[in-house]
Amino acid sequence: MAEAPPVQRVPGVGVELAVQTEGDPASAAPPLVLAHGLTATRRYVVHGSRLLPRAGYRVISYDARGHGESSPAPDRGAYEYSDLVADLGRLLDELGLDRVVLAGASMGAATTLAFAVEHPERVAALVQITPAHLGLPRTDDRELARWDALAEGLEHDGAEHRALRQRQPLPHGIEERVLLAEQPLHLNVLADLCLDSEAATATALRLARAVDEDDRPFRRLATAIAKYWICKRTPPLVAEALECIGGNGYVEESVLPRLYRESPVNSLWEGSGSVNALDLLRASAKEPESVEALLREIDLARGRDAHLDAATDTLRAELGDLTEVEYRARRIVELAALCLQGSLLVRHAPHEVAVGFCATRLGAEGGRAYGTLPTGVDCAAIVERHRPKLEI
Repeated sequence: MAEAPPVQRVPGVGVELAVQTEGDPASAAPPLVLAHGLTATRRYVVHGSRLLPRAGYRVISYDARGHGESSPAPDRGAYEYSDLVADLGRLLDELGLDRVVLAGASMGAATTLAFAVEHPERVAALVQITPAHLGLPRTDDRELARWDALAEGLEHDGAEHRALRQRQPLPHGIEERVLLAEQPLHLNVLADLCLDSEAATATALRLARAVDEDDRPFRRLATAIAKYWICKRTPPLVAEALECIGGNGYVEESVLPRLYRESPVNSLWEGSGSVNALDLLRASAKEPESVEALLREIDLARGRDAHLDAATDTLRAELGDLTEVEYRARRIVELAALCLQGSLLVRHAPHEVAVGFCATRLGAEGGRAYGTLPTGVDCAAIVERHRPKLEI
């Protein structure tokens, strides 16, 4: 194992920063400076970043003030982003670096972004990894002018010109990616989330139609089924969505923490899971026409997906078997919900959505967590369908 490069002690603004430099100091590419997050140190900026110095890049990582081996701030209030930006500027000055590529994660991303706004002429390119929230930007003329300067600095001889022109090739077998959403594994997670989101939406809209048409037999059973399953799926879905965007999903400036805290409330306000499951049994016994209405709705997709057909046959058998039926109530209502959702998607959603849902929710091709879709599912098409379309 190669020895780690020595740690330098470089002056910051009132602090001493611990700095490590790797790679070729004579590289033609702009040096890459890595800035870590709030709960990390220089060792945990970008997983796999050791590949960069091996490829010939000059990579500089440092501990922010009060982190790792750097000294603490002179007073407890000197940990503002303005202090971190000042340290970064002093670091570049001390190392004799006029123009660099800045890459930061979380707090480090916010620091490098703030630095780029202040000093766009010193930033060849900017890499933001789950940047921390800096609050709402001011909209006065001075602030807007700084953002314009950043954009101009990056456009002219910045990321799109100098950095790309001088970039050295990545090691063989390492594929360059830009957006996290384009990474295969993350794309799998997003597509899996989209399947449940679309299924829940389709179910809600079908129930709304039943209300409009006063279709009581279908509405009676489908309401209990939908309330049970959508309420059960919401907390893990929101938790995974929160995780998808890292620390930004956890801090209170994002709406996701509130949604995560409130998501279990649905099962309380709308009746607990067991209450809704037992409601299915009660409705089946007192209003057998509701069971027939549900199965007729599901059978509208009969013959169009083998997984759905097999699951529907199982559902019929489960509904007809009264042995320990109360004990099996949750199992039955879950299967009923998935069959209904599968039928709706087969009939009304694009092919890739219906196939992905039925194969993983009704077949045995999915896992127990999000992001376990099997190969062959068109994840990119599913995610693109759910991407918000903004018109300015």
